[in-house]
Amino acid sequence: DQKPRQIAAGILFEWDAGLGFAENLLRKHISRSRLSSADRRMVQEIVYGVIRNMALLDAWIDSTAGSPQGTLEVAPFSG
Repeated sequence: DQKPRQIAAGILFEWDAGLGFAENLLRKHISRSRLSSADRRMVQEIVYGVIRNMALLDAWIDSTAGSPQGTLEVAPFSG
């Protein structure tokens, strides 16, 4: 079984790749999981929180990483 943070990361990778709307991806992944209601809420909060704060997170990562926006390499999620 996957942990809530792993599920949230998978959803965000799929969303970023344009594979669906966040709400639909959340519904799909959460329905397949055996998470408690608290963990389901955590997944939802992580996903929506990242999307809501995307510009701030991008700026922070870019300034920390020292690379121009959009050039930071991220290992693909395998879940």
